[in-house]
Amino acid sequence: MHSFNLKGKTIIVTGGTGVLGEVFVQSIASAGGTVGILGRNENVANERAKKIVANGGTAIPLIADVTDEKQLTEACTKILSVTGKIDGLVNAAGGNLPEAVV
Repeated sequence: MHSFNLKGKTIIVTGGTGVLGEVFVQSIASAGGTVGILGRNENVANERAKKIVANGGTAIPLIADVTDEKQLTEACTKILSVTGKIDGLVNAAGGNLPEAVV
């Protein structure tokens, strides 16, 4: 049992298709939150979302590269059209490119 409850909250996880992101995604879903799985790997995002939904949770795959502002804007528009809000953000996307800061 979790010591916290995210029911009614929408949390986005950047890097949600990565190894570290998977832990955040699963934790948010098991705490009752709606999780936006944001990452570049569409197959992984869809698979993780499908698994969460099959277990009674709510997850939305959001395909985007965090270094691409247009893709992030599209992902934001998608999540807002479904949930109407974003309550939190977990930055788990990796990378080490100075020019990648947006």
